[in-house]
Amino acid sequence: MKQAIIYARVSTEEQAKKYSLSSQVEECRKYALEQGYTVIAEREEAYSGEVLDRPKLLEVFDICKNGGVDVLIVYDIDRLSRNTAHHAIIEMQLEKSGTEVEYVLGDYNNKSPEANLSRSIKQAISEYENMQRRERIVRGRSTKVKSGKVITGARSPYGYDSCNGVLTINSEEAIVVRKIYQWLSEGDSTKVIARKLHEQGIPSRADKVNAVVKQNGYSVWHPSSVRKVLKNRTYTGTWYFNKTKLIKVSGKTVQAKRPESEWLLVNVPQIIDEPTFNQAQKLLAENQIKSKRNTKREYLLRGMVFCTCGLKCECNYRKSLLSYRCPSKHVDTWTRPCEIKFYIRASVLEDLVWNAVVNLLLNPDYLKIEAEKQRQKAESGLTAIRSQLEAVESAISDTQRKIGILLDQLLDDDFPRSIVDERKKLLTHKLKQLESEKTQLQFSLSEGVITPAQEKTLILLTEKVKKGIDKITFEHKHKLLEMLRVRVDVCSKHRVRITGILPMFEGEIDTFEAL
Repeated sequence: MKQAIIYARVSTEEQAKKYSLSSQVEECRKYALEQGYTVIAEREEAYSGEVLDRPKLLEVFDICKNGGVDVLIVYDIDRLSRNTAHHAIIEMQLEKSGTEVEYVLGDYNNKSPEANLSRSIKQAISEYENMQRRERIVRGRSTKVKSGKVITGARSPYGYDSCNGVLTINSEEAIVVRKIYQWLSEGDSTKVIARKLHEQGIPSRADKVNAVVKQNGYSVWHPSSVRKVLKNRTYTGTWYFNKTKLIKVSGKTVQAKRPESEWLLVNVPQIIDEPTFNQAQKLLAENQIKSKRNTKREYLLRGMVFCTCGLKCECNYRKSLLSYRCPSKHVDTWTRPCEIKFYIRASVLEDLVWNAVVNLLLNPDYLKIEAEKQRQKAESGLTAIRSQLEAVESAISDTQRKIGILLDQLLDDDFPRSIVDERKKLLTHKLKQLESEKTQLQFSLSEGVITPAQEKTLILLTEKVKKGIDKITFEHKHKLLEMLRVRVDVCSKHRVRITGILPMFEGEIDTFEAL
């Protein structure tokens, strides 16, 4: 008797509630009973069908890898994936383990040319429907915006209420928005403005909207929230849509800015006039320049030290003494509580960190050891990527073989030309997707670990740096620490942890003895 696993999927948790996963599983159980299979495991999840690395699907791979699983039962083709290339990859990975995929719906489970053609068409239709669905969503939103509606998501911009895509001014919040712009014009920084808002007990949007997770106490404003208000052009009466798009860069999906000619504009009620907004942008830029200009003293670890409360430690100068301290030590105790209230002389912490970096991170032996540790640590993840890459390469070879068979069938007149042409079109589309997937996996594999060649180059570089370490300038020291992404996390009043990029540098140093 064959052993089987059942896999069921919906795209989201909401769909899992609305369209029960249990119904898929039940139909799969009936199918297994009819076929005389023994079900040894069931896996179900709410995850996008466009993603290949799904938690429960990976569990299926692991179970099948151990052997003894003859069949993976899936309710329908689009439940396994909505991407034809991913279908091929999944099936190839399972095939290596001796596992075949069978579907409850559709006559795809035999290996006849007709079944293969039907399955390919169904996969292509599923992918096409998914692309159509996404296009309909984008088109629907664009149509809504073109009709003068705004899309705000869970919450509208502070200062406005939203109803059926229409923004109306919230009179109480609009007063606060105008105050913020006024305080900036009077010379207050975003930090001072945040403190004033708290002192006056003015609630933030997160205090009033349940959809927003509030981390701090009531009427606690963060300077970044104030800055968002000051940077939001919506207050001038202009709301924009379609400002960004998703693009692929080195195998990864990133957000990129669209040309302004592609933006869609909706006129909304005005809270701040254009001159006031432009003046605010000028003042913000000037404040940033002044902030850098007023930094007359050098702090090696500027922006790299973090207190236990999560706040970035400030660089402080008092009575001819440079120091790092938690911002909540003397001021802004309203932002969040801090038990440690970390404080240390800059020279003490900087010497400890710099010496640790020099003695460990720039040590060739240490580099070799840590690079090897990193390789071993990453091996499990890389094994999965290699397995996927092998499946992709097998799927590419199989697809190319099938295209070759099609040409033979055309020459032998085994099938009408129209059927062969349709099949070739589907296979060519799949081949293009597989080659794209292969490129992405190869990139992931190359960036996932330090190679011996990269390690050798890094060691040579650090040897050069170490030879001139005594002559290195403050600017070059700071630059080196930034390149190494050094971060200092406070563990207690007298202990800090230092971390950095690959090869992983992680260690604790005790500040007590140095005080």
